[in-house]
Amino acid sequence: GSVLPNITGTYLLDCDGGGTVTASGASVSNVQTVDGHTTADVIISSNEVDLDINFSTAVSNVTLLRPGYARGTTQLTTDEFQDFISPFSCIRFMNLQNTNWADGAEASVRMSYLAGSERQWSERPSASGSWNRDWGISVEAIVQICNECSKDGWFCFSHIDSTDFVQNCLAYIDENLNADLHMYIEWSNETWNYAYGFYQSG
Repeated sequence: GSVLPNITGTYLLDCDGGGTVTASGASVSNVQTVDGHTTADVIISSNEVDLDINFSTAVSNVTLLRPGYARGTTQLTTDEFQDFISPFSCIRFMNLQNTNWADGAEASVRMSYLAGSERQWSERPSASGSWNRDWGISVEAIVQICNECSKDGWFCFSHIDSTDFVQNCLAYIDENLNADLHMYIEWSNETWNYAYGFYQSG
């Protein structure tokens, strides 16, 4: 069966804003705010907790690093993830890119972010934004993951991506992906597939 990871240890919190920082499921120490930037240590002592972090003022640019990583690191993938994918030669990013559109309601939400009927390069996911947004992970993050893990990538363009988006995206990949790696390109996802979640997306 599956084994749950050990989540205990000291996590490093960084954010802009913050004020007083408290947490349920953990203790908080070494809270410091300098020029509007707050840092703190969040200590989890049990594997059987839900963590909630609370701030007394509005925050932005929040990061919480797992134990074993230095504050300010630019590493995007964990050591455990890199070990897990070591037997594989390629990472497919379809789900992280939110390639499949499940229904009309979801399509309406996604299209509401766009000025027209096609996604332009200027409307791509932010490199520093949340990966849970409707348009998924950024191309910058995809390239960084491939480079960090020394793996080829499998990139899925959305069926509404414009020529402008595709050309700029491919140019970024060409300029920033390590020279010894490859990026495989797919238009949408299995456009031949009539199963639910596929035919709506192609």
